[in-house]
Amino acid sequence: MENLNEDCLFSIFRHIAELQDQIQVARTCKKFEMIFKRLWANQKRYQVFNYLEWQSWLPQENDLSYFFHIRRDAVTSIIMVHQTINEFLKKMQKLLKTNNNKTLSKNKYLCLEAVKHFVDEEKSLGILLKDSDIKLLVQIIPNIVSLHVKEPLSGKYIWDFHKLEELYLYVPSQTSFEIENVHFENIFQRLTYLRILDIRLYDGMSRLDLKPLLNCRNLCILKVNLNPLKNYICEVLLLPELACINVMLDWDIDIQSIGNVDLYDFKIYQTNEFYHILKSQSERIIGLAIDLLFLPLQANLSSEILLWQGGSMLKKLAICNCNFSPDTLIDFVNEMKRLQILSCRCWENLRNEHVLHFVKQCKELEHLDVSFSSNINGKLLYEILGVFKNQNREHPIRIYYQNSGLEVEVEKNPKFWQRQRLIKLFAEFPPGSEEGLSYVYRGFEFDFNHI
Repeated sequence: MENLNEDCLFSIFRHIAELQDQIQVARTCKKFEMIFKRLWANQKRYQVFNYLEWQSWLPQENDLSYFFHIRRDAVTSIIMVHQTINEFLKKMQKLLKTNNNKTLSKNKYLCLEAVKHFVDEEKSLGILLKDSDIKLLVQIIPNIVSLHVKEPLSGKYIWDFHKLEELYLYVPSQTSFEIENVHFENIFQRLTYLRILDIRLYDGMSRLDLKPLLNCRNLCILKVNLNPLKNYICEVLLLPELACINVMLDWDIDIQSIGNVDLYDFKIYQTNEFYHILKSQSERIIGLAIDLLFLPLQANLSSEILLWQGGSMLKKLAICNCNFSPDTLIDFVNEMKRLQILSCRCWENLRNEHVLHFVKQCKELEHLDVSFSSNINGKLLYEILGVFKNQNREHPIRIYYQNSGLEVEVEKNPKFWQRQRLIKLFAEFPPGSEEGLSYVYRGFEFDFNHI
């Protein structure tokens, strides 16, 4: 085989299915190794490093180390699942201290300079992440532009990721740990490229001081709790690049005081900031999402929203966990000629005729979420097809139907609906929405045109 040219060998080697077998052949000689490097370079899945996934491909430690060091300069993303950051770092320390059987000196590690994204997908245990772990993470992946952490941390050393543009610190679990104000200030003194920031606190009352954030002139997406926003809402809305603000209502309730869950009022009666944004930014609003399970807006919501005369500009409308009649929104929907995303998730009184009216009026609609709305049924899908036929519609609509009245029809005629060009059905939630019963969890969100 050594007499064959590289193209012939490439054609032969690409038919070796298992990565373990490929590595065995690659180790035979430098020529074979170079050909496999070409083969691996064309596969995008080897640009994303998931330690446990790679370990499942290559259970032998020496195979994993060999392949990792060949691919490490091409790895652009790290996804961490089923382990804490501390556990992940311990494994990475061992892996990075070995380079082609040459052990580096104590406390010296190879860094992964090409990595731009680090995503922690593990469900948080609510244990505070050590500052030393963040310091080591900076040493290993210094050039990341996106950091997504689901473990509570103090915020120290975050500013050493000098190229950071996206910082996600939201921990979706019952923890009251919050980034410290002194570290929060340092982050905004040093991270001049920051565009996206998620600092929501799931449990308790947020005590962050947002003043340092006002110097972040590149910030375009901000996810924050209501309590710290109150003091700086006017200044935040003046940030020149702000395109989206997602506000979580602070959850400062003693669970033991609830008593009867069925009778307890879970509404959080703080709506001043919501209406301030609605009215002061009326000419800029192009997206609106509300979780009515917690936000106490009334059945005359449509008339309140119409105060800002902005319906014709909306591209996204998500009103979830709604227990009043959709009839109140009919006139409002008639104005939404540009609407692309409509979420009616968990609407108690939503029926076929309401959804059909929305679809008829909103001809640009691309995403429709009716998840957890039980009073619609499969006839709706056929009625929507009829509307599209009359409209000579060309572009498809994506309908999200998890735990809705559409499930019976979808399960009964799966092949028919798979063949449809204009209706695409999905059991999961639409892009950009929170998990659970709300498009935006326990609060509200506004999207804006630029100033």
